[in-house]
Amino acid sequence: MSLARSMEWLRTAEALPLAVVAALTAAGTLVAKMQGLFSPLSKALGLPIWVEPLFVAIIVVMLAFVLWRSYRKFAESSRLERPDAFTLHPRNPESLIGREDDLSDLLRTIRSYRLVLLDGESGCGKSALVSAGVAPQLRTAESLLPVLIRDWGDDWVRGPLAAALDALFQSLAESDRVRLGWLKPPDMAAPLPSLVHSLDVRLRAVVDTLERLPLLIADQFDDYQARHRPNFFDAHANWISPNALADANPFWKLVCDGLRAGRLHLLAITRDDTAAGLSTLRFVVGQGEWIERTLYRVDKDVLRPLLVGIAPSDAQPLVISSPEGGWVELRERLERDIKIEGAILMQQVRTILLGLRQLPLLTPRRYREAGGLRGVEALVVSRAVSKSADAIGGGNAARRLVREVLGALTLPGGPDQPPKAKRAQSQELINIVGDRSRAERMLASLQSDEVIRPAEGTGAESAWRLDHDYLARAVLAERRMADRWAVALREGKARFDEAGDDWRQRWAALLPIGTSLRVAWESLRGRLNMGEALHYARMSFIKPVAACVLAMGVGFSAVLLERDLRIDREAAAIFNRLANQSEKDSAALEVWRAPMDVRQRLRAYIIESPSKLETAGGTRWALAHAGVESIRAREAAEAFRTLLSNTRSVGNPGNAAHAYAALIVKVNDQSELKVGAIALRERLVKTTDNNLAIELGEAYGTVASKLNDQAELKVGATALREKIADADGDLLSKIGEAYGTVASKLSDQIELKAQASALRERLIGTTAYDLADKLGTAYGAVTSNLNDQSELKAGATVLRELLLKVSSVLMARGLIEAYGAVASKLTDQSELKAHASVIRGRRRTAIAPASLAQPMVQWLRI
Repeated sequence: MSLARSMEWLRTAEALPLAVVAALTAAGTLVAKMQGLFSPLSKALGLPIWVEPLFVAIIVVMLAFVLWRSYRKFAESSRLERPDAFTLHPRNPESLIGREDDLSDLLRTIRSYRLVLLDGESGCGKSALVSAGVAPQLRTAESLLPVLIRDWGDDWVRGPLAAALDALFQSLAESDRVRLGWLKPPDMAAPLPSLVHSLDVRLRAVVDTLERLPLLIADQFDDYQARHRPNFFDAHANWISPNALADANPFWKLVCDGLRAGRLHLLAITRDDTAAGLSTLRFVVGQGEWIERTLYRVDKDVLRPLLVGIAPSDAQPLVISSPEGGWVELRERLERDIKIEGAILMQQVRTILLGLRQLPLLTPRRYREAGGLRGVEALVVSRAVSKSADAIGGGNAARRLVREVLGALTLPGGPDQPPKAKRAQSQELINIVGDRSRAERMLASLQSDEVIRPAEGTGAESAWRLDHDYLARAVLAERRMADRWAVALREGKARFDEAGDDWRQRWAALLPIGTSLRVAWESLRGRLNMGEALHYARMSFIKPVAACVLAMGVGFSAVLLERDLRIDREAAAIFNRLANQSEKDSAALEVWRAPMDVRQRLRAYIIESPSKLETAGGTRWALAHAGVESIRAREAAEAFRTLLSNTRSVGNPGNAAHAYAALIVKVNDQSELKVGAIALRERLVKTTDNNLAIELGEAYGTVASKLNDQAELKVGATALREKIADADGDLLSKIGEAYGTVASKLSDQIELKAQASALRERLIGTTAYDLADKLGTAYGAVTSNLNDQSELKAGATVLRELLLKVSSVLMARGLIEAYGAVASKLTDQSELKAHASVIRGRRRTAIAPASLAQPMVQWLRI
């Protein structure tokens, strides 16, 4: 592991937070181990003692592995080791990929014509073709001597004269200088006539002594024209004629005479948008003496060889380390992105390569993070902006001024129109900067970085424009990156305003959450003035507020979900204990003590299945759930009522019936009591199982004992009476008791008489004394509230006859009590006397309760 590489990795935005989190996590884990914070968990899970240190070791190893993997990924990523290799030098012949045919054609044209006027799109590679192709090849030939003029100077006359003299001297080989006797560089400070004479003499000497024709290459002639624009226009703002140019400028006079005399050739190069200015150089007009040529973009098929050639895998030292770590894939991505625009603009490729030099790693990820093709171009502009800002004092204010100047040279474009460069008058740019001197320094710096260049102005005024149209997108991208929050605010407000009353589009036009928060932060720090967009910014805060509410809702939901799962577990555990015969009582007590949410969940868990509800009915769950709250009793009662109404799904609902009755009585609400009574009665009527009928009858009697509804009591009494009509044994006993409870609450004398009459008829036909005893008990309960003497008389007679036939009073306790109760209500003295005689007779043979004779004695006394 390289220390330098490790430090480089730690400085990345990915590694530093990861390392900090890993260190804190590892330290926290070790501290937790030393403080014994894992011990309770280990004991609860029953884990061996060696699990704790193993767990800590696993965490530390995992963190170390994550850090190591991150470092290895960084170390094995492609990295530019030789940034100079990503610079396409215009004078390097190796950069002329795909220009072989163009070069051959231009060389033939130059040899054939004295004057060649070459134009082409800005950035298509005109200067590179001349510097790296034409000049080197002609320099080794014997016919033409290339004299490349690139820096035209600041003076209208001295500038081109000095540049031509210096270029001529530099183009000569040492041996040629000796032959010409020109061993020292020219004196550029010499008087102007001396310079003109010296250039004329040297050009003639090349022809006479070296027997070669000088080829003056006027590269970037448009820059010279833009700088001295007033001198190239007449009073009517038209381009001056070639003769007028020759008359006005000694240098061009010398070129004009040389061309016409055949002593030199001229290759003038300009952009296609300023090609009209080449008309001032048509010093020769004869057929075969001059020609115009246009240089087009390079075919896209040459891009792959270029990208492969700048970083060959066998280069020593390596241009790119670990090319398989991202560069190969990035190279494919670059090729696809650049080819989208069709033919290739070499200056664009050069700019992209310069931008790639500023990426820390040559990987597709870093390329995407930079913003892709336009983002990489923006990096070049960003570097030029910083450099230009430093030229006028530096700082954020200076950078803003540079960006405003570049913005003045850019047309943003529209939905179907890409952004383009535009011309701006020098005075307009000076007004932006506020000072001519600072503006000139700024423009000079941007021009040196090939971001801007002089352009044709209006009339005699100079102007500037971006060096290439495609830079407009890079300028806008750089400005958005540098001032992205203000740009995002303006663009968002514009979309919001365009949305009108469409609330969907308005919502979509609000700032994203991260952008909204950053805009607020920048505003608080005083770096952003919202101005008219203040209302829009406030509206955009709806999104982060909504996100916070949503996040809180999700978090709260997660807490509720965990709580819900815990309650589920507790409820299921309690039910399992209820189902266990040995634990059901303690489980019921646990239900009573449990929080309401657990009790409610247990209720829901129980009522979801009839079998679970039947199981719970055999326990004290219902009463434990009800507690002292009637509403809880209603909840449990409702579940049991539903169970009782489903005759198919329940095998033996006796427990449920008793639980239901207990709950209904606990509610003590007449409407609930009536509903419960009806449910029990209906199930009782339907059942054919005697055991179940006993349970249901008892339950009905329990409910009816609290019921005051006479209609239900009447229907219930009838149903119970019909149930005991053919009953015997325990069924008769239990149903009879229930019947007695219900009938005793009847207040309607007619209904009481009907019930008593029906029971009396049943007693008359009874021969089984144990059955008669139980029926007698029921009859006594019915007649307890009856006032009809005829029915009482008839009933007392039936009971007396039955008593006379009973051999043992112990077998007729119910008949005796019923007889005593009925007879005590008689008002006829003779009837009472007759019944009293029966009582005396029975007392001789059996011990009867005194309570049976006492009423008779009282009536007899009356």
